[in-house]
Amino acid sequence: MNLHMSANNLILINRKTLDVTMRDADTGKTIMRIGKAKTLEEAIDLAENCLENEIVEYGIRFTKK
Repeated sequence: MNLHMSANNLILINRKTLDVTMRDADTGKTIMRIGKAKTLEEAIDLAENCLENEIVEYGIRFTKK
């Protein structure tokens, strides 16, 4: 019997503040603060590291400019 549950989450990179967080896909509420980067490239690296270690259903998203 397979009791798979949806993670229903995503990683959000804020392009203005460079904050990287895990969010609930439905409500947008923060589940976990991943970190704060100094550059957009560093923010992407933080997000990719999280993808390797956590179950993330909807991938990485970016805020609008």
